[in-house]
Amino acid sequence: MGATQRIATSVVVLAVLVLFAIVFGYAIVQVWQSGTEPTVGEGLLYTATGLATVVGGAVAVAVSVRPPATAEPVRTPAPAMPLAVIHAVVDRLPSVVNVIYVVVYAVVGVAAVITWVTHPDVATDLVKNMATTFLALAIPTAGGFFRVG
Repeated sequence: MGATQRIATSVVVLAVLVLFAIVFGYAIVQVWQSGTEPTVGEGLLYTATGLATVVGGAVAVAVSVRPPATAEPVRTPAPAMPLAVIHAVVDRLPSVVNVIYVVVYAVVGVAAVITWVTHPDVATDLVKNMATTFLALAIPTAGGFFRVG
């Protein structure tokens, strides 16, 4: 994948993540500020569910990726200094985006769980769905991470 394509892809996937954070952040804040269960429109519910599926799937893939077996590095001539820095940054974009996805998903997931636990009577289905989906992904991920062998 070329540098331009990698940058464009990173921009798109980060835009999806930002939209995910905004939608669920808004839903969580609504619960905290409301004395009654806030109304969530059908369109927002379906959009948020789709975003949670995309982001959750990306996180599941990101945390299950294993580093490749070490092999003899291929020696290529180093590009000029400014170009070398740009190439180094672009080459690391997928890894950086993975970390950002995991962190944002974890923050939103934990916030949804805390919101549901502390405001069970007014938590919307949107927040409850995010909390349970986060827990459903977090438990096997943690188990896989701590597996020996």
